Amino acid sequence: MVHGIFQFLLGRRLVGRAGFLAMAVGLILVGLNLERFAFSGQGYNPLQSIGPILNGFAFGLVPIAIASPPDLADHGFRWISWIPVLWVGACLAMGRLQDARIPRRWALLFLIPGVRVLFLLILGALPGGDPTRSPQPGIADRSSFWDRWLPSSRWGCALASAIYAGAAGVGLTLLSTQVFGEYGWALFVVMPFALGAVSTGLYLRRHPATLKEAQWVSFLAVLCVGGLLFGLALEGLLCLVMATPIAGLLAILGGSFVWKIHRAHPDQSNAPLMGVVFLSLPALFAGEPLGRPATPTFTVQSEVFVAASPQRLWPLVVDVAELPPDGQLWSRLGMATFRRAWTEGEGIGAIRYCEFDTGVAREPVEIWDPPRRLQLRVETTPTPLKELSLYEHIHAPHLKGFYEVKSAEFLLEPVEGGTRLIGTTRYQHGLWPAQYWAWWCGHVVKDLQQRVLTHAKRRAEIQP
Repeated sequence: MVHGIFQFLLGRRLVGRAGFLAMAVGLILVGLNLERFAFSGQGYNPLQSIGPILNGFAFGLVPIAIASPPDLADHGFRWISWIPVLWVGACLAMGRLQDARIPRRWALLFLIPGVRVLFLLILGALPGGDPTRSPQPGIADRSSFWDRWLPSSRWGCALASAIYAGAAGVGLTLLSTQVFGEYGWALFVVMPFALGAVSTGLYLRRHPATLKEAQWVSFLAVLCVGGLLFGLALEGLLCLVMATPIAGLLAILGGSFVWKIHRAHPDQSNAPLMGVVFLSLPALFAGEPLGRPATPTFTVQSEVFVAASPQRLWPLVVDVAELPPDGQLWSRLGMATFRRAWTEGEGIGAIRYCEFDTGVAREPVEIWDPPRRLQLRVETTPTPLKELSLYEHIHAPHLKGFYEVKSAEFLLEPVEGGTRLIGTTRYQHGLWPAQYWAWWCGHVVKDLQQRVLTHAKRRAEIQP
């Protein structure tokens, strides 16, 4: 018995389906009670904390929730106590993979937020492997239904599999964005993984495939979703281009995982797995907002050296003359372009207006310290982009309320020979993974800052 426990803790002991499900439920209960014990008498409310706990497990970068109340999130005992729980969970996943004749390295899927939920559900549905049989590629299931709807040629079958998965992906996208109003982990991470898994699963029902073929079918499903969203006027080109890198990578990963499962179980129908994959997505869409941590605030800063005094530069920052047309790629693809800014009044309480080609931002002055510092609170953020589309109007929900600039600041520091002009912008967005979308947003904001600062620099340096 001791040897068996030791083997399990090394991730080497096989774990059957029933044992996996029982132990998984047990680990969840242990985790909930760890939270209760760690914060007993410190403001822990089980009913209020169940959402953050489950959300943190499903979508956190580390499967531990930000506890309630927030100031207890770094409680040492809590973090240490979760280490053995996570270790046992990893060993459980590796044991289940081995029992299903799948390499243990696939347990790394547990580390991907959102995908970890799908991964655990798939492990619970996987049959055990036959140790007396070597895995061989084959056709998993040839029923009359799929014989009718999946072409016999490889290219035709690959395209049909991608289109079927893509059509389902469009429906799920509408469910997430139009019904739940969510642009989160479930949409941008879990669904692409599911698209790759389902499209590959469909293809393998009719044809054996190499790993490379499975990955191409998976990526083709992502392209089909994008093409359908673009063609149906549900999304513009720029947003689809930004989402493609993460979606394509996750789809290839999902297709590769299903391909490996098929190699281990060539005679098993993959219909139950595809059912688990698709049925879990609506639940993830609905559950992701529950207990989600606060939207982070991102800061972007740029600076230029101006060969002019702060006194000369100050009025050019307060009122920005109209900028020349922007020839940057972002603007040509539809991103909002800054035009000019003007200020009504002086001192704290004055209102500065920034005009974009999509609207005007209203910015009350919070700090007025000429010629050193100007700080603005942004009350209204214009639409961040005009969707590039075949149609005149695109009404994607993320164009309203998902990207908000919170403040802007200009700092003029006198240095030898001139002024160091520093621009700082703080913004929030409601898209997840937050850091992935902040990378795109940060580049756009940085470009805008550089245009404004450089424009002020040029005007200051040419003044007599």
